[in-house]
Amino acid sequence: WKEQETVKQKHEIKKNKLIDAEIKRKYMQYKTENESKKQQERQEKIDKEKAEKKIIEEQIKKQKDMEKQRRLEEEKELHREREIMQEEKDRIRLEEKSKKEKQREERKARKAEILKAKQDEFLKEREKE
Repeated sequence: WKEQETVKQKHEIKKNKLIDAEIKRKYMQYKTENESKKQQERQEKIDKEKAEKKIIEEQIKKQKDMEKQRRLEEEKELHREREIMQEEKDRIRLEEKSKKEKQREERKARKAEILKAKQDEFLKEREKE
């Protein structure tokens, strides 16, 4: 009877060890899956943050490019305005130069007329003498 009890206990102990081993195996499997899941979530979070950061960097770059383009357009416009102003100044300068040249020519013509009239008068006086 005692021997039977001992065999039963040994069988029970063996059964318990198998159950413990199964529990331990399932716990390790759960732990591994849980860690894997957490690692995957961390990686997904990192990837999401990288994607958001990249989008923000692209938006900043696009904004900077737009700002640079706007400045270039403003500089071109300013350059065009300066060219127009310079052309206007040159046109005015040429008009004034032309006007002065015309006045000079008119004065020369008047002097020539006066000189011619004096010469004619001088010649008439000589003819009278």
